[in-house]
Amino acid sequence: MNRRAFPAIAILLILACHSDSFPGANYGAIGPRTPGAEITIDSIGANPTWTDDGAGILYSGRCLTIHPPPSGTISAIDMQPPVSGSVNWSRCESRQPMIAKPDSAERFPAISLGSGARLLYVEAIGPNPSAPIPCICTPFPLGWHAELWFADTTGDAGPAPRKLQTLYHDHLGISPFNSTQVDWLTDLHWVGTGDFLALGINLNVLGFMMPLGVYRGNTGGAPMQLVTGTFDASHYSLAENGASIIFSHDSDSTTIRRVAVAGGTANVVAQIPAAPFRTIADISCKGTFCLVTTNSPTGSIFYGLDLDSQDVTELARDARTFLRAQLSPTSSSVVLERSIGAGRPDAIFLDTGLIH
Repeated sequence: MNRRAFPAIAILLILACHSDSFPGANYGAIGPRTPGAEITIDSIGANPTWTDDGAGILYSGRCLTIHPPPSGTISAIDMQPPVSGSVNWSRCESRQPMIAKPDSAERFPAISLGSGARLLYVEAIGPNPSAPIPCICTPFPLGWHAELWFADTTGDAGPAPRKLQTLYHDHLGISPFNSTQVDWLTDLHWVGTGDFLALGINLNVLGFMMPLGVYRGNTGGAPMQLVTGTFDASHYSLAENGASIIFSHDSDSTTIRRVAVAGGTANVVAQIPAAPFRTIADISCKGTFCLVTTNSPTGSIFYGLDLDSQDVTELARDARTFLRAQLSPTSSSVVLERSIGAGRPDAIFLDTGLIH
């Protein structure tokens, strides 16, 4: 299988659930989506995901609680309830040197909040592309630093977060080049009290990010290991109550595969209808049902996949482009991240009409 890299900005600015399956009889109406079904969650946030219990929507937002506010771009891990409302929990990073300076920006490209208030997140800081001129503008990933952190979020004064791993460090502006090295993580998901899964990414000096597959790690700090059978996976989701991983490859852009969560031989589950330039943008599963988001120059198409029957059903089309569509673990709601082009996020929405 040929590996294909994609522009870094598409995953730098972007950033699966498990529970009972949806009834197979009615996935939703086929055709244009109903605008009235959308609730705006955040107009500037990125990388949305659900808490494991479905009680909140997590995303990389804007820090408003550090006073005086620094002049750099400071992000926060924000959470909102799965209804129209406002942020009801926020975590700003106050450690030095991770507070952004005027010429730097902070991002949280991956977040996961599990049971017992266990928070896992990737924090990254680098040159601020929107810094006032004159600025020394360097292409990603030059000048970036990324770390994987684990925190207990119980109460307001919980223990300090613990760094699990330095993923990427380029203080000299010279990017390392190793095609098999995991430098970046997205799509974090807990698979137990101490184990987690993530999509491993390799960075290189040409400004591209190469998906390496699904990796398994733990909070004990042991080196992350590739889940056998997922090499080169570019999108994935836990499925079947955490027993399997459903994934796709960019180089085979409309084929859906399944492998046991412990790894093994992957099998083809379904083929999304092919079309010129159509690619899979996101996969999110709940039980034996998966929501597959595809993009093309004409916009996004959402498909429902029944893992038992392997049937693929077109749910809806949208002239806009969406980067993420994540199913709630406990309801039929879907959190969506819209794009303004070139993989750049625009806004986060809660959709209550896509899945019935």
